[in-house]
Amino acid sequence: MRYFVLFFGIVFLMSCGASLPEMTTMSLLTLEEEFTVIEEGMEYCGCPLKGLKEYSGKYKLSFKGVEMNLGALSFCDETKHMRRVYTKRQDSGVMYYIYQYGTCNGDDIHAFGFDKKTKEIFQYEFFWTPDNIQKTLLCSDFDFDEDGDLVSRFYNNMEGKDYTRKWEIDEKGRQIKYLGDKD
Repeated sequence: MRYFVLFFGIVFLMSCGASLPEMTTMSLLTLEEEFTVIEEGMEYCGCPLKGLKEYSGKYKLSFKGVEMNLGALSFCDETKHMRRVYTKRQDSGVMYYIYQYGTCNGDDIHAFGFDKKTKEIFQYEFFWTPDNIQKTLLCSDFDFDEDGDLVSRFYNNMEGKDYTRKWEIDEKGRQIKYLGDKD
């Protein structure tokens, strides 16, 4: 019965001129890659990685037949960095991002979008001030919080303090703008 109602609802919406939401995702593709098995003594912020594989090479993003060369990146098994493209949907569009190992304080986030007019993949810049614009953001978490705000979180090991920073996506300017620390 549920499937019939769902099917009927979709047919009804489509007959009213509505369309199904786009479910296409961005893919990370390998151009060339090699891996090494991590030896005894190597650690990832205090977490032993012995026996896991670390991959490094050249990669590209692919979306709707359009590609963007990312150059050299590296990934490690059994971490959130393992060749995965994350997706965040919001009113202004869709943002895609990948994690790269940064420091023990957090990871480097690379954020991307897709321009429907020009049909190109672009990389967002993280805008702190006019004099401080970066291609990546160091954080341990990048998500929407319970208030619907886009926030980044990271722990500063030197200070022993957590930070939560609020951001705004400027789709037109292709920037993610820093709005301040969030309490």
